[in-house]
Amino acid sequence: MKVRLEDQRIVFRLNDESRANLKFQKDVKTIVDFGNGGLSFQIVLNSDVSSIGMTFNNNEVVVEMPESYMDVWDKVKIGFEEDVELASGKVINLIIEKDLKRSKKRDS
Repeated sequence: MKVRLEDQRIVFRLNDESRANLKFQKDVKTIVDFGNGGLSFQIVLNSDVSSIGMTFNNNEVVVEMPESYMDVWDKVKIGFEEDVELASGKVINLIIEKDLKRSKKRDS
């Protein structure tokens, strides 16, 4: 899983392996370790939620995504985007998308 941060936006890009882990294990996680602490990003499937939500506690970003989104994502969607209001009142724009493979350039 790749994570890109910009201002109030977080973009998660999941390759085929990460999407399979999310679908079958119900979560996917990546950690940036700074030696004296780290920052982790996790996406969790939850059948009890109807929209994407996010929490940030103890240097951990946890995104909850409706489990039903996986069926649509596998078949037709490139990804999902939602503005999520945090408990603090701040709004974060979350994008969760497929990390599409680039086609190789042909040799001339």
